[in-house]
Amino acid sequence: MTARQKLWQVTLALGFISVIAGALFVVMLQQWLAGRQAESWRPAEGEVSIVDESGGKQSSIEVRYSYRYGGNVYEGRKKSFGFMGGGQERRALSLANGQKVQVWVNPNDPSEAVLFPGVSLPTKVFVVLTGLAMTGVGLLGFAVAIFYRIKGPRFVFGHAP
Repeated sequence: MTARQKLWQVTLALGFISVIAGALFVVMLQQWLAGRQAESWRPAEGEVSIVDESGGKQSSIEVRYSYRYGGNVYEGRKKSFGFMGGGQERRALSLANGQKVQVWVNPNDPSEAVLFPGVSLPTKVFVVLTGLAMTGVGLLGFAVAIFYRIKGPRFVFGHAP
């Protein structure tokens, strides 16, 4: 395999990793921003209608709740934005059918509500680490290209083509 082929493979791999990391970063960053925005939503009293732990994992707990806002009754399912943190998981596990809860309602779209506004620590950590990984992969690709251009393929791959 020639040095150019190896460089192509490295570049392709770095590009592929960057695209996947970038997509994950964008999705989780949107969740982070939505969670932050939900902190300014309007509180409303709600009632838990279903708590289902049938998935066996804390992250798969299904919670349904109804709430009244602006004279209308809505039903919601969203517990949080992004990954649920330890405190949110414990609170979700402690909910019972018929329990009164505070629901945070989007005033611009009252059909959208959440039980736990804000951003959990696991979401913050994921966004920061993914962002750092993307930066690292980008810098690595840039460094490989620069060293290949300056020093030639022997420096990058250990031998001449």
